[in-house]
Amino acid sequence: MYFIFPENLPEPVIKAALELTSETSSLYHFITPDTEISNRAISIAIPDEATHIRSIRFTTPLSSFLYYFPDKGYKIALGIHLPELITPVAGSYYAGGIIIRTGKEGCEIMAEPEITMYKGTVLAIHEQSLNYYDALIYCETISENSSGNWHLPDTLDLTSIYNKKQTINSSLLKLQGSLLNDEKYWCRDNSVIDLGVAFDMETSSLDILSKRSRQQVRPVLNF
Repeated sequence: MYFIFPENLPEPVIKAALELTSETSSLYHFITPDTEISNRAISIAIPDEATHIRSIRFTTPLSSFLYYFPDKGYKIALGIHLPELITPVAGSYYAGGIIIRTGKEGCEIMAEPEITMYKGTVLAIHEQSLNYYDALIYCETISENSSGNWHLPDTLDLTSIYNKKQTINSSLLKLQGSLLNDEKYWCRDNSVIDLGVAFDMETSSLDILSKRSRQQVRPVLNF
């Protein structure tokens, strides 16, 4: 099938891969191969089961980013002309979560200026109380049906969440999500020892705790 991207497609983008879902099956999930864009368009095979484009992974010479369509995604039956890309805004619902950081604040150094506005991080709508090891499994589980990789937040993520807690909770309330509480939240930790770092959402301090203790878990997703 032939798809034409909108005029505001960032100039550095050279390839695209589509994440496809099906309206008839919540378990259906398919990601197409990276395909070179020519004249702002791609030609790609679409499985019969696919009804929506949920997201697109755009690749540039220096980086890549995931762009998510609203709600269920773009309905393929609407035609080959994909809608204009909408700039994500902090505090809004996007990619299955609440945006906590976007633009230059949420972009790594090695990325073209034209795509920074489409990069950022979202916070999951719901949270769990788990030990650190179960928290890692939980993040893997919710990543299975997504083109993105949900993971535990790092200290920068948790600081952004703390600073915007009131705004985030207002958005979570509207979405009937789990509100952020003044409790300790697991922070991503690559060490192999049995002690981990937890962020206190009441004081913004860091605590060293046993990874076998139960703390709050709120995954994040980079886009």
